[in-house]
Amino acid sequence: MTRFHRTVRFRITVQHTVAFALLFAAFGTGLYYGLRNLTARHVDQELIHRAKLLLPELVIVEGKPMLRQAIEEVMSQELRTAYFHSEITDQKGKILKPSPRFRTPKKGPHPALAASRKLSADNPIFTNFSAENERFRMAILPLHDDLGQEYYVNIGYSLSAIDEAFENLRFFLLAGGPLMIAMAALGGWLLARGSLQPVTEITQAARQISAQGLNQRIPVCGVRDELDTLATTFNEMLERLQAGFEQARNFSFDAAHELRTPLTAMRGEAELALMKNISAEELRRVLRSQLEEINRITAIVNDLLMVAQGEAGALELRRETVPLSDLAGSIVETVQVLAEDQEVKLEASIEPGVKVTGDSLRLSQLLLNLLDNAIKHSSPGQTVRMTLEKDGGGPVLKIEDTGCGIAEQDLPHIFDRFFRTDRSRSHQVPGSGLGLSISKWIVDAHGGSIQVDSKLGHGSTFTVQLPGVQN
Repeated sequence: MTRFHRTVRFRITVQHTVAFALLFAAFGTGLYYGLRNLTARHVDQELIHRAKLLLPELVIVEGKPMLRQAIEEVMSQELRTAYFHSEITDQKGKILKPSPRFRTPKKGPHPALAASRKLSADNPIFTNFSAENERFRMAILPLHDDLGQEYYVNIGYSLSAIDEAFENLRFFLLAGGPLMIAMAALGGWLLARGSLQPVTEITQAARQISAQGLNQRIPVCGVRDELDTLATTFNEMLERLQAGFEQARNFSFDAAHELRTPLTAMRGEAELALMKNISAEELRRVLRSQLEEINRITAIVNDLLMVAQGEAGALELRRETVPLSDLAGSIVETVQVLAEDQEVKLEASIEPGVKVTGDSLRLSQLLLNLLDNAIKHSSPGQTVRMTLEKDGGGPVLKIEDTGCGIAEQDLPHIFDRFFRTDRSRSHQVPGSGLGLSISKWIVDAHGGSIQVDSKLGHGSTFTVQLPGVQN
């Protein structure tokens, strides 16, 4: 059994949890610091707003700040709150009007003196400080008396409530984070389990399919998602495997059948020769017959070996320029003897100068196989015609006969190994049934195509299209 930490479900759960944890951390960090910055800007704006209410109503008389009577009511509402406090100092930091809540700590020169810009009500400086275990945010603004002497108004805001709120937020994020991550892990596991359940069903269905039951198929839900695509792909693979097993089974049966006939004949003749006292002439006849059957078996084995090597890619073709017109003429002269023996008329129309890039030996075998097949399936007095001509895409070769033809249901299998139509078997047409299969492999290996057009009782036409000469 597969260990849990090696399962896809575990990996999906871990990836989902890690992704959620990173997102939660990024969201929490952004929320925390974003709110702090937003709150800080809001506090600064509020300090400026309250300072603008105070400055126009302040006057300095003999070094003492005085507040106009008209603003007393406003000041009591705007500044005398639990969080806002104000004080007035001179340039040396001496407090002229203290705040009831805080006193600015004296550490070095006054912050206003160290400022590199000119202060105004719209352009104050801000600073943070602590007093009595409490943090304050302070805005420093300038104030001038009638003689032009500069003083400073310090308006501060207590950050205790804000600090407490953000402390609670930080605690919530740190304490709630592990709980949220644990919930995300559980959700990821449930999500992975539900998503992979169809995969489990496909796996179980695939395990029930064996070499003897390749006709079974994996059920498809019909929702057209990725899992349906996976199941359909498995079913297509099963169809190819089933076709391959059936082809291998038929091949074994046909090969055994083709080899059993000559072996049986050889055994019968040998047993008969041993049982009787035969003359030397009769013994030579038996040996000649045995040699013919041996040659037939050898031819079948050689063809099988060539087909197997070709399909495995172990048979290499030579690539050279082949004068196909001359080669076709030579093959026609060779096959003419066979046609005359069968009392079949052989005609050829060969366009001169046709060339192709390929293996001359295999192309000769292609021509011989197609002509031999046409002659064997023709009756005495009928005609076999070969045509070779140039075309825009390359040479076109046609082999036509007026013989028995091929049934429509047999056409898809005509290039299968050992396939022989019932009509050809009934006429006892010689051959192993590998010629057309070898021919198709030769055409495919040269990058061409081969087609057959046939009608039962009206003959057949094989058309071969080959690529032109490659420069």
